[in-house]
Amino acid sequence: MWGERIIQAKSDGMTAMVDSTLQRWFADDFRKSNPAIIQEIAQGIASTSVNEFCGCCEAISHINTFDRLAEITCPTLIMVGEHDHGTPPHMARSMKEKMPNAHFHEIPNAGHISNIEQPEIFNQCLMDFYKSQNFM
Repeated sequence: MWGERIIQAKSDGMTAMVDSTLQRWFADDFRKSNPAIIQEIAQGIASTSVNEFCGCCEAISHINTFDRLAEITCPTLIMVGEHDHGTPPHMARSMKEKMPNAHFHEIPNAGHISNIEQPEIFNQCLMDFYKSQNFM
């Protein structure tokens, strides 16, 4: 998947990456009902350097720390959007199971960028976690 994105970005430029990225990052309903936000993010994607994008794709394609998650022993909050394609809820749940002090929350009606799609729910989960850990 990452290799295909690199090839497409190098051959067609970042404008060609906009639609597929937005589809992965945001739930359909959000994209349809928030055109101004989506347009702003689309412009950010389109203006990203091809070399920077390809470098990130290359780096991400080699990351696999799943087997080391048990080493994270501090309280950790894992939040995932219900419609997240990048880190699907089942994958996020598997991460939580590996981490002894992890807390999990699935955010409804959200994709990969849940803090933009559901800011109230995202922020409330974050604040509740901070309070439960006496961080506040």
